[in-house]
Amino acid sequence: MRARRSAAAARLRKLLVRAREGVRRLLPARAARALDRAARFRLRRPTVREALFGVAILLLLLWVAWERCGMRGCPNVERLASYQPGGASVLLDRAGRPFADLAPVERAVVSLDSLPAYVADAFIAVEDKRFYQHTGVDWRRVVGAALADLRARGFVQGFSTITMQLARNVFPDRLPGARRTLKRKLLEIRVAREIEGKFSKGEILELYLNHIYFGRGAYGIEAAAQHYFRRPARRLTLAQAALLAALPKSPSTYDPRRYAESARGRRNLVLALMAEQGRVHAEEAESARAARLGVRREPPPRQEPAGLGPYFAEVVRRELEDRFGDLVYTAPLRIRTSLDRRFQQAAEEELSRQLRAIEAGAFGRFHGPRYRRELEAGAE
Repeated sequence: MRARRSAAAARLRKLLVRAREGVRRLLPARAARALDRAARFRLRRPTVREALFGVAILLLLLWVAWERCGMRGCPNVERLASYQPGGASVLLDRAGRPFADLAPVERAVVSLDSLPAYVADAFIAVEDKRFYQHTGVDWRRVVGAALADLRARGFVQGFSTITMQLARNVFPDRLPGARRTLKRKLLEIRVAREIEGKFSKGEILELYLNHIYFGRGAYGIEAAAQHYFRRPARRLTLAQAALLAALPKSPSTYDPRRYAESARGRRNLVLALMAEQGRVHAEEAESARAARLGVRREPPPRQEPAGLGPYFAEVVRRELEDRFGDLVYTAPLRIRTSLDRRFQQAAEEELSRQLRAIEAGAFGRFHGPRYRRELEAGAE
């Protein structure tokens, strides 16, 4: 056996020499001499001391990169409590002139103590059931997600904790949620650990509830409660709290106004998890499961004037959210649309004229709420 191996190795060496000679004949003289020098060069195996020194240098560089969050440094988590969502994206008409913006819903900060206990419990149950046991990263969940991803040969299960989601929401420029890369995940873990070192669990949960995105431009639990139920967060029912807890995973997918059945299914999952984890009694969860979604058909009107083409702007908002998520609100985009300002103004003026004529009885006696009065009532 050994003799056969030696003979095979000798044949291989002869083949390599012939190949090198063939290549050498094709090269210019200077390049041929360089090839000869490379052939004579032999890398020697490093000693144990040299190998250990190299490993130590590599570990030192990795530690420095971890501590500094890479070349750009770590985000300043001490500014987290005063964070506000970024500037609004602007809609442009077909001529490139702005006619509306996509400002997020005005955010009001609420204290954790002012909310019913089941509000926070709903989010913990579905997003991070070991929130009070870990220090920013749930390593048991990391292992489970890694095994699931290996079996599926792709990213099918995440392991983001509430703290990691908070980091991603308040530093979207450094931790863009759309980029599912190892580098972003490692930085997210690093920032989450730092947040855990600076804030208590109660403070982290309060920051999370006041910063998380709920869809349709609503940031924070108070804005979401007003947006979907037209009531303050402190008066949310168990069923309503569970529905809001269902949204952060994918606000556009579980939008209760557009996909009521998907929203109901995820709300009921939240309630089932709360009962399973002992956060509410089974009877309370069952009663909440039987409740209607109770979402207002239309969101409350914004405080600023509607401007040109408010319904058109809302359709654009929905399409952009479906494609880009909360990037619409965290990056100041400029979006050119197909709106023709002259035609839009003519259409709105004609619609208003026809509505006034109908309400005045031009086409017969009119019964029902007045369009203008309804608008004024909604703005109050």
